[in-house]
Amino acid sequence: MSSLKPRVVLATALLLFIVFLSPSSHARTVAVQTGASHDVANTGAVKGLLLAQSTEGQDEKSQKNAIDSFADGIEALDVQDFEAAERSFQQALSIEPENKEFQYYLAVAYVRLKKEDEALRIFESLLEKDPKNYFKAYFDIAGVYSSQGRYQKALDVLTLAEQAEPASARVYLEKGYVYKNLRDYEQAIHSFNRAKELDPKETQLVYYMIGAVDLEREKFENADLMFKKAVEVAPQTPLGQSAGQTIPHVAIAAWARKPWYLTTTLNWGYDDNVPRNPIGEITGGPVSGGLGKGDQFETFFMTGGYKFLNRKDMEIGAGYSLFSLGYRDWTENNVTSHSPHVYFQGNFNPVYFRFQYDFTYFYAGGKKQSINPPVFLTFANNSYAKLRMHSFVPTISIVEPYDLRTDINFSYLIKDYLDGVTADASRYGADITQSYKIPGTDCFPRIGYRHAY
Repeated sequence: MSSLKPRVVLATALLLFIVFLSPSSHARTVAVQTGASHDVANTGAVKGLLLAQSTEGQDEKSQKNAIDSFADGIEALDVQDFEAAERSFQQALSIEPENKEFQYYLAVAYVRLKKEDEALRIFESLLEKDPKNYFKAYFDIAGVYSSQGRYQKALDVLTLAEQAEPASARVYLEKGYVYKNLRDYEQAIHSFNRAKELDPKETQLVYYMIGAVDLEREKFENADLMFKKAVEVAPQTPLGQSAGQTIPHVAIAAWARKPWYLTTTLNWGYDDNVPRNPIGEITGGPVSGGLGKGDQFETFFMTGGYKFLNRKDMEIGAGYSLFSLGYRDWTENNVTSHSPHVYFQGNFNPVYFRFQYDFTYFYAGGKKQSINPPVFLTFANNSYAKLRMHSFVPTISIVEPYDLRTDINFSYLIKDYLDGVTADASRYGADITQSYKIPGTDCFPRIGYRHAY
């Protein structure tokens, strides 16, 4: 459920013009009618106008001062200066303390300032005094409870609103949002469909929200269908464009829920300084300085596995990886490794945790063929067993606002050399990387720091 977003840009002169041309004996003010959660369909839009009575018998100057303060408060809300909005509405109420519209917007400012108890008292008071004109306060109260995670309280408030106006499509939209947050998906869909029955103008929003519900409960085919229907209703609206942008992500999410996985890569390159000890460098050891010779090389990598537990918030799986490095001339520096692994992953957005254990068996060396083949990879043919290694690797990833991401990696390696020459060793390592996704591109510049012992 969205937060309150009253928005208006009205000059004070226009407000005064409306007030002083009113034929009534009471001065009238113009205000924007807002609710708590319908911004998904009408973000930043003016939803309606409500005339609120000012205090009878005041002189023209007092009326003008109250209207000026109120207009200042509306403009402050529009630019999200909520403290200034609070001061302006309080100033307006000091002149017209019984003006219910001034009271309502003061409560709106309180919500934005997290003064939720004060806001609730005002909203509830307005419902007691004038339930017909301040029916919208039900949505504001439900919005406060939802922002606090008190979804059942929000649902109770919306049930009262349903009793007051059973033909209100807005009520059922709001109930759909709350049921979605409660993960009562069938009730959420029922509420959204009821809103569509009462007001066909909400059809696109209803299709969109049912798609969001189905995506959350991982019914991917139906989610794809609902988002496509939302696009068909009105493809050029912001909601239609958002639905269109979501459709590819449904396919990605569906693929991620498959229990098996397999990826492979094949690369070619040229190294102008072939390493003296390629296994040492591959396993995080010190850079050997190189042979001072250049050579072409190819790498092959394949990893696959099966997820025994494959939930949106948690994965447990096992797999196998194969890596091979082959040089065209310096075949004695070829490396092949076999690596079974098991892992646990917790997805607690925005924090993701993964722990993986690998047992890796390395082979080194190879035999140069008389004719240079197009494929340099030997896959341990004519090689010898070089190293057994145990790897323990916990990783923490934090997805941050503004397309930023932080990755923190730790590693502990136990190396058992099999050549009878190299001494066994262990290695501790830690690194932190900060990356940024350039908007509208797939570029991720990053910077980091690594320490190893």
